[in-house]
Amino acid sequence: MVYAEQDRITPLKNEHRSISRQLDVVRGEMTASPPSDQLQRSIDRLGSLVETHFTGEEESLYKPLKLRLGRDNPVDAMTQEHRTIRRAIRELHSSFTRCKADSSRAGELRSCFDSVQRELGEHIEREESVLFWLADLKL
Repeated sequence: MVYAEQDRITPLKNEHRSISRQLDVVRGEMTASPPSDQLQRSIDRLGSLVETHFTGEEESLYKPLKLRLGRDNPVDAMTQEHRTIRRAIRELHSSFTRCKADSSRAGELRSCFDSVQRELGEHIEREESVLFWLADLKL
């Protein structure tokens, strides 16, 4: 989704809240053994929310901010974080499949989820405390 120039930040913050709520949903469904089909749908939903958010953010915020800030800017690091989080979500999907076939791998699934949750939480915090502030100043 591409956002209006006059208010890029509010929709992104709202999406951050939606992603955080979906993380809570997935965390609550992690207790089922073997992992449930509902957990798979919730992980799929999380992946979809994150991908939609990242795509819109990269187009509507990262590109114009990078142009405005020049070479030394935090946008490249944030883009790398997007790649890392996308990989972590793919690994969460793979771990779910392995755990579904062998419930003794539940610890692996939990560890993958904890990694996704930690990386997303830290990324959102950096965006809201640094990048959004820069965008308000420079765009």
